[in-house]
Amino acid sequence: VLVLNGHGGNNRPCRGVWDQFLLRHQVNLHFLPYWEVLTVADAQELLQSGHKPDAFSPGHAQEFETSFALAAFPDNVRTARQ
Repeated sequence: VLVLNGHGGNNRPCRGVWDQFLLRHQVNLHFLPYWEVLTVADAQELLQSGHKPDAFSPGHAQEFETSFALAAFPDNVRTARQ
């Protein structure tokens, strides 16, 4: 099972207890933040907004994460500019 993390604030708490959780439940479980899957070059190729991703994240609450939200729960995404 893969837990694909989408929020940077989850990294430290999850990684802090992950090994204990695995030992206790003995499951094949993996934790991975989505931005560790992509390279900066991958993100630059995919982003259409012109935002320059850094080595840590393709952009918190910007085009990359908004596209996930639009796919997963479109009714909760505000699309009008304010």
